[in-house]
Amino acid sequence: MREAKNAPRYVMPSTTSEIVGKIGRAASDLAPGEVGSVHVADEDWSAETEQPISKGESVIVEDIDGFTVKVAKAPEGESHDSAEDTERTETEHAKTRA
Repeated sequence: MREAKNAPRYVMPSTTSEIVGKIGRAASDLAPGEVGSVHVADEDWSAETEQPISKGESVIVEDIDGFTVKVAKAPEGESHDSAEDTERTETEHAKTRA
């Protein structure tokens, strides 16, 4: 059977073990009791929080329930950009070692 070179691929969303503990960015304002959205690990997620978080602030994923992540404000000094840069650098290093 011949494979299609440009066939679209389905990418599975992150699993619990991959997403919990990751740093992301609030894609909307988040408030307790409401569902908002965050961007974590190159994916958009529905999110809930127990504290107000403004759009653009860094968040950390504490838990996941189905397709909704539970987030809190990321610790001081942790940012979405620095987390992405670290992941990208680690990936690039792994490729050069292979």
